[in-house]
Amino acid sequence: MLQQKKITFLIALSLVVIDQLIKYTLVTGGIFVWGPFRWLSIRVTENRGIAFSIPFPRALLIILSAAIIGLALWWFKKHTHTLGAALGFGLFVGGALSNLLDRIFHGAVTDYLNIATGSFNLADFAIIAGLLLLIFSPSQPKQKD
Repeated sequence: MLQQKKITFLIALSLVVIDQLIKYTLVTGGIFVWGPFRWLSIRVTENRGIAFSIPFPRALLIILSAAIIGLALWWFKKHTHTLGAALGFGLFVGGALSNLLDRIFHGAVTDYLNIATGSFNLADFAIIAGLLLLIFSPSQPKQKD
C-alpha cells in the first residue's frame, strides 16, 4: 500500500509541475498559435467556466473543486488499490490540482491544446485518463485489523 501511495504522490506532483511549466512557457513565451492541421493546434486560451467554457461562478467553482479533491483524498485513504487505481488516482488528483491552481492564481484555467471541438490542457487529459483507470481498476475498502 505504501508503494501505491508513493506512486500516486509522484504522479500527481509530476503532473502539476509539468502542466504548470507548459502553461507558464506558452503564456510568457508569446507562443499563441501553432498547428500542423486545421483540427489540431496549440493556442493559449482561458477558460473561466467549467468544461467547454460553460459559465460558472469562480468562487463556487474553486470551493467545489477543492471539495472534490478532498473527497477523493479521503476515498483513497479508506481503500486498498491496485497499481492501476493508484496511477489513475495520481492522474486525477494531479490534473484537478493543476487546474485548481490556475483558477486560484489566474482566475481561469489556461488551455493550450485545441482539438477540433474545444480547448484542453494536459491536466484535462490526465483527469479523464485517471477517471477511466479508476473505473476499470478494482479498489476495495480496507480491512479492519
